[in-house]
Amino acid sequence: MSDRAAGLAPSRVTAVLGPTNTGKTHLAVERMLGHASGMIGLPLRLLAREIYERIVRQRAPPPSP
Repeated sequence: MSDRAAGLAPSRVTAVLGPTNTGKTHLAVERMLGHASGMIGLPLRLLAREIYERIVRQRAPPPSP
């Protein structure tokens, strides 16, 4: 049973797997930022903070003069 309205496509979850230093996080962030909203799960607190700050820099409105 679904809470989604009739006629809408089901949402998708994509897992990106691979070895260290292959661009998985970069890909995930870029894909997420291509949508109006999104969520990403990160396994390490430091990595989560780094990614959060990168997203804020890219999406935050410019400072007022």
